[in-house]
Formats: sequence, structure tokens, C-alpha cells
Amino acid sequence: MEPASFGVFYTNCMEDQRFFWILLLNCAIAYLVNLTNFLVTKCTSPLTLQVRGTFTHLSHQPVCQPTNSPSNSPINARAR
Repeated sequence: MEPASFGVFYTNCMEDQRFFWILLLNCAIAYLVNLTNFLVTKCTSPLTLQVRGTFTHLSHQPVCQPTNSPSNSPINARAR
């Protein structure tokens, strides 16, 4: 941890009263996201979540990717 981190935190809290509440809200949201992830993993299998994540990732990929023409190929660019 940074040696002056508490001093910076205290200074930010004194300059803007909302800083503390925004930081507290951010911590609460992060805690709830982690708790939700834990509870979902507890109710299902971690393997199920991994497979779902893989299919989600694959579903966001384009079906057909354009191919490079020979003149735009990185291999041809290095050969020049």
C-alpha cells in the first residue's frame, strides 16, 4: 500500500463530501457482484459457467472475417 494513501483519501474526502459515498457505493457494488458470482457458482457447476462464457465469447465473433489480399498481406509487406 502506498505510504501516503490515507492522506490522499482524507484530502479527497475533505475537498468533496461525495467522494466518500461514491467510494463506499463502488465497494458495495463490487462486493455484491462477487457475492452474486459466488452464489451462481455454488448453484451451478464452474464448468457450466466456463462453457457458457466460451459460447458467449464465440457468439460475439463475426461469422465471416474478410481475408487480406496478397498485396496487403503482412508477409508480403515484410518481403518488400
